[in-house]
Amino acid sequence: MTLDGGSFFGKRTRVFGIFAALSRDGGKSRPVKKLLTNGADRKENGGAWTGTFELDENHAESRGRLAAAQAPDGVVHLISSGLYCRFNPAWLES
Repeated sequence: MTLDGGSFFGKRTRVFGIFAALSRDGGKSRPVKKLLTNGADRKENGGAWTGTFELDENHAESRGRLAAAQAPDGVVHLISSGLYCRFNPAWLES
């Protein structure tokens, strides 16, 4: 996938892995997309399905089974094959 922004603000950056998308029109379009990583360089193990993968500003978990729900306070909770993350729409738009 190629996203606008990233470490090269204003330019298109190729990224890999799972991302979140925000729609304001009932899912017809998703103008806001962000890779699900905090940008820190590290390796993670997502479990048997996902295995070991690299995380950095351009890489997130590359595969897995996902489930997500938004809590009443607006925080989105997402669990993959073996990892858990949470974020809010403000982070997604930042």
